Order: sequence, then C-alpha cells, then structure tokens
Amino acid sequence: MEKDLRGRAESLSSQKQLRLQQLKQRLQVDEQLCYSLGMTPFHLPPSCVVPTEQQLADLDEHIRELETEKVPLLIDYCEFCWHSVVVTLRQARLVPGWVTVFVRVNHLGAEPGTQACSA
Repeated sequence: MEKDLRGRAESLSSQKQLRLQQLKQRLQVDEQLCYSLGMTPFHLPPSCVVPTEQQLADLDEHIRELETEKVPLLIDYCEFCWHSVVVTLRQARLVPGWVTVFVRVNHLGAEPGTQACSA
C-alpha cells in the first residue's frame, strides 16, 4: 500500500511540474500578445497554485482568440503605415529610387520613367 501511495505521489508531483511548466510558457505567450494588443492578460485565481486541465484549456482558448484578433490589426497597421508613406511621398513630390515602377504608377500616381509624383 505504501508503495502504491509513493507511486501515486510521484505521478502527481510530475503532473504538477508539467502543468506549472505549461502554465509558465503559455502565460509568457499571453503576456506578449496582450502587451502588443493593449489588452488585459489572462487571469488565474490567486488561490490557484497548480492549474487544472480546464484552466490550461481556457488559457489556450484565450491565446487563440488573441492571435486571431492580432492578424487583422496587424494588416490594418501595415496598411496605415503604407498609406502614410504614400501620402508623405506625394506631399514631398518625391519618389525614391527604391520604389518600383508598379508602385510609382499604381500607388503614387507618377508617370512611368518619372521621378516626381503628380499632386
């Protein structure tokens, strides 16, 4: 009986260590995502020493939701930055050499072979 109890205690101890390690990794990912999105990180009750499987699953779901939300926000941000660059180039009436002909013609309104944008 003592041997069975020791075996069970070792099993629970290894399960505890595994869950704590998983929790630490997932909380780091959650923290980074929440920081970049300006959102509140996942909250575990203060009484939670070792998370349950359900709490880990809830954290995984929270991370998936944040990742899903991050993609459209990142696309919007990139489009905003690109638009800002285009507006600035138009205002300065400049098209730098690294801008391709496609970009000059389709986004900046310049004629092919010219360096100035039409305002």
